[in-house]
Amino acid sequence: PMSRGNMIIIGADPGLKGAIAYLNTADKSLSIFDMPTFKVPRGNKTKGIVNVQELNVILSAHKSLDIWMKQGFIERVGAMPGQGVTSMFSFGYSAGVLEMGFAANLIPYHFVEPRAWKKFLKLPGKAAGGDDAARAMASRLFPKEASQFARPCYSGRADAALIAYYGMMCQKDV
Repeated sequence: PMSRGNMIIIGADPGLKGAIAYLNTADKSLSIFDMPTFKVPRGNKTKGIVNVQELNVILSAHKSLDIWMKQGFIERVGAMPGQGVTSMFSFGYSAGVLEMGFAANLIPYHFVEPRAWKKFLKLPGKAAGGDDAARAMASRLFPKEASQFARPCYSGRADAALIAYYGMMCQKDV
């Protein structure tokens, strides 16, 4: 049972390689879910898309909690230099589906700029090894979950966990 001072903070890293992290502020326990995806044929290629039904199942996990006992933080995404049109569309679509999932499940949410949460946590940018630094920091902050961040392909998990941590630390300011 949640007391008045306890909350579930949800950090979300949009994108097909992103993740959703649930952080319980009472005991600092963390649950992480990779962004659920499908591979679907498009022409003579296969493309990844978000599995919206499974995303809804993930986001409805704490539906029974009072609306004020949970808070979401979604990384605000935008086009990146050198990113192709198709991948920009896919990234934006994933972010929109995620936002709709928060709204449909009555999860109050805020957008957070990548530079804001990374600066707060003193993480370097991607070019300076930011992905590895984020995985290392997530492992230090959540040692019981360190295996969730062990491989380079788990940077989305680390980002989601750190966005949730940022949300918890900034909760009094939102």
